[in-house]
Amino acid sequence: MIKNKILSDSILIIFFSNTANLINMIIQVILSRTLSYSDFSLYYSLIALIGYLIIPSATIGMYLQKQFFTLINDNKGIYSFLLLSTNKLIFFFICIFLIFLLFSDVLKTSFNHNNLYVFFNFYLVLILTIYMNWPISINNAFKFYKINSILYFTSSVLRLFFIVLLFYFFNKGTLISIININLFFIFLLTFLYFLPFRNKLNKGLNSEYKSNFKILDGDFKFYALHSFLIPFILSSDIILAKIFFSPEYASKYIVAASLSKIIYFIISGLYAMIFNESLGFSKKNILLITIIIFILSTLTTIFIIYFGKNIIELIYGDKFIGSHQYLAFLCGAVFMVSLSKIVCDILISRKKFGFIKYQFLAYCFFIYLTIYHFDNLIDLSRNIFLTSVSLLIFIIFFFIKNYYNNIKILIFNKY
Repeated sequence: MIKNKILSDSILIIFFSNTANLINMIIQVILSRTLSYSDFSLYYSLIALIGYLIIPSATIGMYLQKQFFTLINDNKGIYSFLLLSTNKLIFFFICIFLIFLLFSDVLKTSFNHNNLYVFFNFYLVLILTIYMNWPISINNAFKFYKINSILYFTSSVLRLFFIVLLFYFFNKGTLISIININLFFIFLLTFLYFLPFRNKLNKGLNSEYKSNFKILDGDFKFYALHSFLIPFILSSDIILAKIFFSPEYASKYIVAASLSKIIYFIISGLYAMIFNESLGFSKKNILLITIIIFILSTLTTIFIIYFGKNIIELIYGDKFIGSHQYLAFLCGAVFMVSLSKIVCDILISRKKFGFIKYQFLAYCFFIYLTIYHFDNLIDLSRNIFLTSVSLLIFIIFFFIKNYYNNIKILIFNKY
């Protein structure tokens, strides 16, 4: 029964998440055809920057899922933890705002844009994206796996409707209008994520729990270090392309990078499942989800590499001719990251944190390649690919090493 539930939830997650991702791709096509090179590259490079800045969000998401999973299994109320952790988060948001003010001139110079409201709008998107990890984590901890994908799909459909209405019926399609729509639907989505578990909250603050409350424990630093994985691989190249190349070339690279990321996002909803099942040590469920992830990511990689040029020409038009030349390296990179993510999530759920040093070794390799082997955008896509390959090799090496060490310990204890 559990296996069937895992399989059915996986199918629903894949359907709703990928339909939502397809909708977001349609939105990107609309923006690529209506915005200038400058506005288009600015919008998606700022989204990539948020990918870096929500590193704490990625950390908090996995960490909160572990905390809520433990509280639910121990039959303890989650309301106190939710309320107290939210209160502490306000201070963190104030710190981010002060940093934003401090570096506002740097942002204007780096992104060649002087409208401060654009950056403030993305600051609001940032804090909402961070905070939505609270309700998402609670839904996952309750094993409401599919509901997050359904809500994400619903929000994406409404967002597409409003963008089409604004751009094609009212002819009000500007950078400012699109970022305002984006902010509104991020806020709406955050609100919707709270609805599924609202009846399971036992309201009332435990005074003893309040006096002993700590949002972080000793494991948090490992979650924080691990959370660099996805933003570093999936966002670094876009930011570098925006900073070092013209808006036209950066935009063409962004289109290829966005298309390759479908490989990751097509199965991204399943990673929360595999992490949650790893916390519960359900080997059959872990294996089932891993097989689904591997098959889907493999097929998607092959499809995009072989048909990517036709997809770009058909969907994006002549404006982005040449984007396909980056696809082979970028698709290979995202595929490697998708496989690495499976192993990393299983290891971190079992508190096997030693792999993190290999993760950072791969980052150092990318920095080396960027400094000494980076003259054009082909070099950039190749460097991302080589970094991803090295990451997967390092992670598999640690996994095998850890496995044999465990066997040795079992043999030693036996005798």
